[in-house]
Amino acid sequence: MKRRAIGFWKPAAHLHWSKLHQAGETEAVLRRHAEAVLAVFEGSRRNEYVLSTQALLERYLPDLDNVRAALDWSAGAGGDAQLQIALAGAMAWIWVSAGHRPEGLRRTRAAMARIELSTPPIWRRGCWGRGRAWLIRRQGRRSSPPTRERSNCIGRLGNGRSCSQPCVNKDARCHGAHQPEQAELVLQEAARISETSWPAALRARLWVARSWVLFRQARFEEGMRVGEEILQMAIALDDQRMALSALIHLEQIEAACGRLEESVARGRDMARRIRHDRFLRSGIENIVLSNLSMSLTLLGEIDEALELARHAYPLVEQAGRVLDLLDPYALLALKRGRIDDAARLLGRADMRIATGTHRRELVEQKLHDELMRSLRAALSPDELSRLMKEGEALSDEEGARLALRE
Repeated sequence: MKRRAIGFWKPAAHLHWSKLHQAGETEAVLRRHAEAVLAVFEGSRRNEYVLSTQALLERYLPDLDNVRAALDWSAGAGGDAQLQIALAGAMAWIWVSAGHRPEGLRRTRAAMARIELSTPPIWRRGCWGRGRAWLIRRQGRRSSPPTRERSNCIGRLGNGRSCSQPCVNKDARCHGAHQPEQAELVLQEAARISETSWPAALRARLWVARSWVLFRQARFEEGMRVGEEILQMAIALDDQRMALSALIHLEQIEAACGRLEESVARGRDMARRIRHDRFLRSGIENIVLSNLSMSLTLLGEIDEALELARHAYPLVEQAGRVLDLLDPYALLALKRGRIDDAARLLGRADMRIATGTHRRELVEQKLHDELMRSLRAALSPDELSRLMKEGEALSDEEGARLALRE
């Protein structure tokens, strides 16, 4: 049975705010509402590694507006800083899973700024630790977590399932491209300590982490086998979200290997799967449609690629993934005959890469190299340099809109 949303009374609906205000009860009602939201999302933390991501979203996504209302009140002049901190920690996961990472990052940082010595340790650790794990570290930073932190992460594996796999997964994904030996050791240690009695949703995360480490190491045949195993596990568990994650992994391997027709076929299949399922689509539609648009661009199917990119862009922006798509958008502009725009966008992308906040994946690097070869053939060195310099002054969003305009 699905849990019903908390329900938030709106001024025009069931709650007479003026009467409450006159009676001096408005703040008391808003506090009770925030406390109810906190109770619900503290429960989500207990379910985080028991339920699948899709099941979690089905249960908690209907309360996203309640989350916003509770955080808005607690952050305001009449609110409660300690409650804001507790709320931010309890609900850090939903921002990423639902595709709202920039909003979650903004709200969590606002709560972190209010942490004091008087803040209860459990709330302080929840806000700071979960906020960093779910939101801050997922910005694609090149720098790796301190060695001591990695060691502590491994040391906690045997102390409870709730703090094991998520730590391992983040470490593996962070180091897969930069320090593959360390990532491999962490995954081996996790596999050794993990227990078959753990919930399937928790054990599956080890397999997902393994698949992306193999991808980033260009071990495509192994990665394909692991991806197929995850897909079969998801089918057995009737977990559509896990199945979609496996299919995205398999689609990216096809694209990385240059099998673009296969990549497009997988992408179209995934687009059909998510079309009518809000909980399956949330936080993942932008990835599916953007990957499909990129493969279509490489195949020369420009009209369809452009339509998909325009449809996906608001979701991409909402999820904080515009930087990831500057190269694909630049190639799309080039294929549309907008050579100057393509050069500007590439300049913006290269500048952002140079700042150390992002790193290209294998597919994106191949696309970037093709784009650079085409631009060098179409423009003189001086003209290319000038246009790329102009692009550096753009924001990510300005560059993306430049590429997708009519």
